[in-house]
Amino acid sequence: MTTSATDTILSEVESRQLSPGTRAYLQARTRNRIFDLILSKFRREAEDNKLTRAELGRRIGRRPEVVTRLLSSPSNLTLDTVADLLFGIAGEELDATSSSPVSRPKTNHLYEDILRDSNSRNNRNNDSQTARLDALLGQKIGSSLSVGMN
Repeated sequence: MTTSATDTILSEVESRQLSPGTRAYLQARTRNRIFDLILSKFRREAEDNKLTRAELGRRIGRRPEVVTRLLSSPSNLTLDTVADLLFGIAGEELDATSSSPVSRPKTNHLYEDILRDSNSRNNRNNDSQTARLDALLGQKIGSSLSVGMN
């Protein structure tokens, strides 16, 4: 028999009584989703428009070290802070939607699925890192060849 967190959540939704564990799970999922949204917007703006944490701090009236802390890991951000970050980063506001786990099909995620999803999110960063490493490696090989020929 296959079991998942969704089975537990579905039975709790039907009984109208959420356990502390389920509440903690759903709260953490929401924090992670909001954090992922904010961080992806920041990374895109940092790459495309050279936005820095210091500049973001100036835009939203926060010190750079506070911005660093806010962007370092999922936390219990206030809605005001979420609004400040999204508008300060991309000039956008949160467009909130919600969905019921009852209406979603049951899924069991395989390690390969999680890895594929993670890789697709990181492809942009990996491509630029690979290009930088290739350039650096090319410089080192080129300088080694010229030293060896002298």
